[in-house]
Amino acid sequence: MDMVQIDHLIHTWDSGLFQLAGSNFLCSTAFAAIVFCVLLCLCVFHNRLRNFIFGNLKWIAISVFLLGVVVYGIGFNDGGSHNNVLVLSLRAVMSSLEMFISKSDLIEVKEEMHHSQIYMSVFSIVHFLAIFISAIFILRLFGLRFLSVLRLWFIGLWGTKKKLYVFWNINDNALAVAESLSKDGALIVFVKLPGETHSHVSRFTFSHFFQTAGDGIEKYADRIERLNRGKNESFIVVSDVDLKMNLQPGSSKKLFRRLGLCNLYKNIRRSSKTDFFFMSDDDKRNLEAVCVIKQVAAADPENVWKNVDVYCCARKNAVNEGLLDEVGLKHHVYLIDSSMLSVLQLKNNVKNHPVNFVARCENGTVSSVFTAMIIGFDEVGRDVLRFLYEFSSFVKSVEKDADGKDDVIEQSREIYVADGKLTELKTEFLVDAPALSDVDSIKWLDGMQVNSMEFWTKIKCMIDSLNYVVITLNDDDEASAIAVRLFELAYRCRKDLSDFKIYVRLKDRYLKWQLDNVGKYKVSVNGKETHIIEAFGVREDLFSYGNISVVSEERYAKEFFYQYDRIYNEIDRHIHGSVRFKDLSDDMETHWNNRRQMRGKELNAIDNDFNIYYKEEQDRSNACHVYTKLALAGVFDTDDGMKRLEHLIAVTSRDEHNEYPNLKSEEDMALFNNLAYCEHLRWNAKMKLMGFVSGERSLRKKTHECILSCNELIYSENDRIARTYDFDKGIVELSFRIGKKWLSK
Repeated sequence: MDMVQIDHLIHTWDSGLFQLAGSNFLCSTAFAAIVFCVLLCLCVFHNRLRNFIFGNLKWIAISVFLLGVVVYGIGFNDGGSHNNVLVLSLRAVMSSLEMFISKSDLIEVKEEMHHSQIYMSVFSIVHFLAIFISAIFILRLFGLRFLSVLRLWFIGLWGTKKKLYVFWNINDNALAVAESLSKDGALIVFVKLPGETHSHVSRFTFSHFFQTAGDGIEKYADRIERLNRGKNESFIVVSDVDLKMNLQPGSSKKLFRRLGLCNLYKNIRRSSKTDFFFMSDDDKRNLEAVCVIKQVAAADPENVWKNVDVYCCARKNAVNEGLLDEVGLKHHVYLIDSSMLSVLQLKNNVKNHPVNFVARCENGTVSSVFTAMIIGFDEVGRDVLRFLYEFSSFVKSVEKDADGKDDVIEQSREIYVADGKLTELKTEFLVDAPALSDVDSIKWLDGMQVNSMEFWTKIKCMIDSLNYVVITLNDDDEASAIAVRLFELAYRCRKDLSDFKIYVRLKDRYLKWQLDNVGKYKVSVNGKETHIIEAFGVREDLFSYGNISVVSEERYAKEFFYQYDRIYNEIDRHIHGSVRFKDLSDDMETHWNNRRQMRGKELNAIDNDFNIYYKEEQDRSNACHVYTKLALAGVFDTDDGMKRLEHLIAVTSRDEHNEYPNLKSEEDMALFNNLAYCEHLRWNAKMKLMGFVSGERSLRKKTHECILSCNELIYSENDRIARTYDFDKGIVELSFRIGKKWLSK
């Protein structure tokens, strides 16, 4: 087909189009224009279509370019270019490229095509698509906020109630949390707070729509767009001013007006639940921003904040907790401590608990010494020590003395700590936990550099007895190199690699992938292929919504506290003739919050807050320690662990006299008592880690009369102290019951 035939075909189509439309040609073209506009809106607002366009933008642009070459080739086929393929191709290619910068060469198209409805329609659509693609490229880089403003405005007016996640600032931590969210229909909003260089901007300009340019968030654009998956929708908005204490925002509505985020405010009011995330790398900036939010929430008469939880990335310490515990969103602000999350990752996997690295006996005792090494004593290292010291509290043996009372021997443990700056770091740790200053179980390797010959000589001497190594150095490459060196030493020098593991904290996902996929670090242990080196603390794993929400939900701790207070009441009624809680008809969430509202009349605010803190910490530990008690009870050592657990529940059921009538066999009685002793040792360790020492009970002095060895408790002349052993039994009893419930799930 030559060019003359193409021209004839176009004229034929034009005639057919007029005959088909007849007198309704104007209406027909108007309808076509409406359909085109609808399709265009779908491309902008429909998640799947928009993602398809963004994902295939290169191929769409090439297709439009080739279509432009064809259109211009037909239009230029006149005069000196007539049927000259070389000239037509070159002119058509140049003109087609110019379409993308909004330049048209229509004036050079032969005159007869100007009167062709078909040709001009195709010409206009192709030109529009070229400009539209260019606009998408620009919006992709500079104007994501423009689309977000339109979509948020629309949802704020007509959208359905959804859960709202608001990330105040855009960085890798925020994106990691957002990417871990479920696809159940949530709104995900990223707020770009201005830096110091443009914090003075307060008036609106057209360029405000394109303010994402140059702010360092272009690299996140693709990831944010990919969050438009399932039923989720993501947005970027830009705040006019920063959240600082000198803002003086007034009411909630005024705050969001000052920020230039009125559409966001409307969506917060409409949402079923809102989570705020302050995930900047600057802890002080996060804390200051949260304090502004708390100040507004405290004075809000509309109660806009009743369904808002706030997650603040900062170190969990007394100063920061005290700052965030003031009025306004009280008990709805949660500190997200990366070191705490790292250790939480270890604790939440029961395979990492010390009880799996010792020789367990049938009567609930432990016959081997738990030996650990912590390399690096930064914040993560300190939290690891707290975890291991508490969860490695075991009973070695129990014998009867001349009076027929139990003589309890605690199993020793050895936790070595090495760091080049240990003297300084150890001092900070022991000031907060003075009771641990003279304990034999913590071995401080003062003055020993990790890369020194002295250190590796020490490691070689103890490698056969070492169970648990945790490496928490700031340098990922150095940490992984030490992990590999330790593995090779253990492989050569140990009799076997059972009861031995190396945990290395890595921030880099690629290094974790390397360790996970190197075959030689997997060895056969008891017939199973096992990773001896395990990485933890990777950013994407830490900053996941599931991991972070554990901090706020605390479902297991709340359930344990709720159930235990029923047992506590029964024990308290039998010992003291009174009960602590008269009304236990509420649900576990309400019960947990009610304790937070209780204030002792004789307590100052600092004592009252610490009173709640230490009790909640014990509840968290009790919930996490359930696995250890079940393991010591042999639940996981039989083929039918659930049957074993049901037997233990049956024999530890108390009667109206607060006694255990079914606990008849010596084996069951010894196991029950030994687990109660183990619980007391764990409670002692936790109290010491929180700064308590033995003495007459005083929150102000951080003293408690029950911080005693098991034998001191048994032989105490104070009947009230001696009977507290009943509460340890209550913890064990509940651990069996609640363990069955959790295992069933």
